[in-house]
Amino acid sequence: MPAKIPTRGHTSKGTEALNDSQINIEELVREVLQSDVMLKDIDRWEETTIAQKAPGKRIEKVKRTTVTLFDETSWLSEERQLKVNEFYGKSNQRWQLIYRASRDGFGAKDFHDRCNDQGATVTVIRSKNGYLFGGYTRVPWKSDGGWKEDASSFLFTLSNPHSIPPRKYHVDPQQSKYAVRHRAGCGPAFGVVNIPLPTPTSIEDISILQQLTVTNGGDRFLLYDNEDSDYRTIILSSDDDLNRLSNSEHWHADGTFKIAPQLIYQLYIIHGFIRGRSVPLVYALLPGKSEAVYGELFNVLVQNVNKHPKSITTDFEQAVENVIKQKLPTTTISGCFPHFKQALWRMIAKFDVT
Repeated sequence: MPAKIPTRGHTSKGTEALNDSQINIEELVREVLQSDVMLKDIDRWEETTIAQKAPGKRIEKVKRTTVTLFDETSWLSEERQLKVNEFYGKSNQRWQLIYRASRDGFGAKDFHDRCNDQGATVTVIRSKNGYLFGGYTRVPWKSDGGWKEDASSFLFTLSNPHSIPPRKYHVDPQQSKYAVRHRAGCGPAFGVVNIPLPTPTSIEDISILQQLTVTNGGDRFLLYDNEDSDYRTIILSSDDDLNRLSNSEHWHADGTFKIAPQLIYQLYIIHGFIRGRSVPLVYALLPGKSEAVYGELFNVLVQNVNKHPKSITTDFEQAVENVIKQKLPTTTISGCFPHFKQALWRMIAKFDVT
């Protein structure tokens, strides 16, 4: 739930959120999210709006019998509203709803259309399994890409199935430059891995978490990402595996469709042979199977290996063979025997050979 804090004569809405690199709260965000909400400061916003309609007229504030610090949300009890404001540092701060995913849409564009350039905000997130958490940032959301520094940002938990009391998580001063991430294809993202939102609905929306771009040993794993909104290509391989591929005289290349992640056309894998065994060394998430797509893949491979293979086995796909002849002209191309048998059976069925 993002909220904003406007000032007199100016209405600014935004979302604030933070990643605490010192405390692992990854478990808080593992469940599928139902919705998130953005809010802004109501007191100042109401005064500013009314003052514009009646310049110079002082407005008497009406005392309320109940606390309504957070507008249009039933998620936050009075106690939780006060707790969020305690984390924020101003007990009487009031916030107005500017975005609710269940109402306005879960897409990244839905989020940015309503929350960009809206000033400081609070985001509140509820999962279907009892988690209620969120974050604050004073940096206005944008779609310009990249990390934004915010030493004032923080994350918080309000309720969870583990009986963890409401708690505020400060940003690690050494990691404050990664407080929030702004990208057109993503919703509110706080910190490097803490709260990435929302679930992608298109290939453009896919945001690779920082922890997935490196190996468990901390070495680079993300080799290539063109970030193309229409033909997204992501290639994964470590430097060690690229060295192994360089030292392998024979490669085996094949694509699979059934296990490809949602929104990905195919998972294409390049194997090398190590001590007589075929070992997967390069993983490519591809948007299609055209020569242009395979050409992009093999361009990256050629640029990152020291030696070309003597031979490569493929699945008889013509587009792949054409690209290999162009990119690896000295490499012998052979066909995979299981695919050869499949091709024979297809021809037998096609021509009704008995």
